This record gives sequence, structure tokens and C-alpha cells, in this order.
Amino acid sequence: MPAVEGSAGTAGCCAPRDRRGPFPGLILEWKHQGGTLWSARVAYVIDPGRASSAEEWFARDHLRPVDSWPSARVQKEAGALAEGMAVDA
Repeated sequence: MPAVEGSAGTAGCCAPRDRRGPFPGLILEWKHQGGTLWSARVAYVIDPGRASSAEEWFARDHLRPVDSWPSARVQKEAGALAEGMAVDA
């Protein structure tokens, strides 16, 4: 089973064609496609403000390590939402 370099089960997956991204996600399982090809089933959050998530298969090449999650911007938005304040776009 391949690892996404620098990750421990988490990966930033590429955005599906119908959504903006990338989105932080959790690798749920790997599937060997033959040879050196692997795919990962990834659960990821689409909109943290609405608790909206999705689950899809991505080719290994479409995953990258998550450097730091949540990002400073997301932490700021989450704090503002928790306090009932408007979030600047």
C-alpha cells in the first residue's frame, strides 16, 4: 500500500471536476490497479461551515500531503463562526 509522502492517513485530494479544491481528506483505503498504479478512497470536507462532505476514489497521483490542517484562514473562520461573527471572504 503506497503512502502519500509526508502524510499519516491524510491527504489533500485534487478537486473533482464539478467542485473547487483541493480539499483536505482522509484516506480510507487503497486499491491496487495493477503495476505501479494505485487509487485511494478519500473522504473529504467540501464546506466546513455546512458540515458538507464527500467520498470518492482518486488516483495516487492526484493526492498530495497536507502541510498543516486546518489552515490559519480556516481556523479564523471557525473561530468567527463559533462566536457568531460574520466571516470576511
